[in-house]
Amino acid sequence: MTKEELILYSPYPEWINQEIKWLPKDDNLTYKNHLGRSDTCKKLRENGWLTNSFTYNFDSRGFRIPSSYNKIDTFDKDILFIGESNVCGIGLPWEETFAIKVAKKLQMNPILCARGGVSINTCFRYASYWTKIIKPTIVFLLIPPSMRFDMIVRQQDKSKILFGTNGNLSRKTYINVKNDWFNNFFEKWAINQDNGIFNNKSNTLAIEKIAEQNNCKFVAISMADLHSETKNIFAAQGKQHDWARDLAHWGKQSNDIFCDIVLEKIA
Repeated sequence: MTKEELILYSPYPEWINQEIKWLPKDDNLTYKNHLGRSDTCKKLRENGWLTNSFTYNFDSRGFRIPSSYNKIDTFDKDILFIGESNVCGIGLPWEETFAIKVAKKLQMNPILCARGGVSINTCFRYASYWTKIIKPTIVFLLIPPSMRFDMIVRQQDKSKILFGTNGNLSRKTYINVKNDWFNNFFEKWAINQDNGIFNNKSNTLAIEKIAEQNNCKFVAISMADLHSETKNIFAAQGKQHDWARDLAHWGKQSNDIFCDIVLEKIA
């Protein structure tokens, strides 16, 4: 892949072919801060994160792959998961993410084309590039929150750079840049929530069409619906959802329920 292709289509170009201990959100400083507070330290203890360590591994495409200690089976069919942090499994070992559990149940090879904090625009770019290359049996899309948005800007040297937001007008996530023009534009765009809703709908339909053109089954669910259904299941049991190591994402038991919900959607 060229440098420009990596910027546009690789989920984690900065970690290609590397094994790392932490990712944004699930970083060492945040973990130490949680350990230093009685309330969050209690959460870490209750969710089994005081001694549980794992790594994040990435292949030549920037996809998260199993850590070296994982022994995995290989199958004849692939399932391409496209989405954000819940698909990537931030805060969880690779084998505890719902995507890996779903693939194992279906006896398919999981391909995690996902990065924390991305928007539906990024998901479309991923789908447009990788679906025709991988030719998976299933394309699964976890639809990000509708107020996330990103765009491509060509710089003076003609290189391309991404500007992105997670829906918070004061913060951009996975792009480490500051740009008043983008902030001013996004503030106007975000004032009307219809922009985000239509942006999500149009890109989801486009990704579905890409899957159809490549003879792939397409399945999608929004992150909001996945969380809502899981929360209802926990509530029926008189429980609350558990936590991943970063205490921002949902935990192992939640991902078991995610898996069941997604399998029902695929069936």
